[in-house]
Amino acid sequence: MTVFFSAVTVWAGIVIKAETDRTGMTLDEVVTCKFTITSSDRPLPVPVFPGFEGFTVLSSAQSSTTIFQQGAQEVFVVYAFVLAPRKTGVLTINPAVLTVGKDMYSSESIEIEVKEGVGRRISPEPRQEPPLSLPESGQPESQEPKYIL
Repeated sequence: MTVFFSAVTVWAGIVIKAETDRTGMTLDEVVTCKFTITSSDRPLPVPVFPGFEGFTVLSSAQSSTTIFQQGAQEVFVVYAFVLAPRKTGVLTINPAVLTVGKDMYSSESIEIEVKEGVGRRISPEPRQEPPLSLPESGQPESQEPKYIL
């Protein structure tokens, strides 16, 4: 059974939820972090994701669903990241930030307590993502997730 711990922020028809499948772990485990964005009236730009300081991003995925019901539209976009901790202590997954027009929306941060493991430590090479740079339009050029380094 998977239990997710979440933090939800709601503004004017847009909901941003950050959730993880655990709040405590060891160095030889991984945590799944999901950012779910819901909008009732528009397609959404790609958010800016945290740099996941203290973690290595092992994989990431994106899915989206649009539901039309009784004349209303609701769009759900989920970004999932599988993370391996690189150190012990209380690590914070910072918020994802979404800018829609002149409005900025943010998920909550989530703390994960990491302890020494008893098995084999997961220690892949960290992914090197390019720094976020926006064109003059202020919008990302692609729909690929961006990271704050």
